[in-house]
Amino acid sequence: MKIRHKRYGQVTNKSWGNVVRIVDSEENNYSGKLLNINQNESTSVHFHSNKHKTFYVLQGTLTIEIIEPDNAELVLYSVDSEECFEIEQNVAHRLIAKDGGVTVIEVSTFHHDDDVFRVQAKP
Repeated sequence: MKIRHKRYGQVTNKSWGNVVRIVDSEENNYSGKLLNINQNESTSVHFHSNKHKTFYVLQGTLTIEIIEPDNAELVLYSVDSEECFEIEQNVAHRLIAKDGGVTVIEVSTFHHDDDVFRVQAKP
């Protein structure tokens, strides 16, 4: 049995807030992050070819903007505290904090930097 202690909890500041990496295991193909999105801020519109993720909102209301892959229709979803939202591969999306800051847990397959495809830069 392997027992490892890794130094996670590293904070990466973003223009929209920050990301706290909880775990990122390529060997076991999973990742966990804490996303803090500041009020009136959003991520860029982006998608992942390999990454599948689920969001759990801890605090606030998260607006998720999705570009539907079948018809390119823009759809907005409102995800409240204690609710989850799943995003499959190849679905372009943007995370938005409209009515106050939002704290979200992101659980996903392993994150590869070369699997982030920006559709539109942050406005």
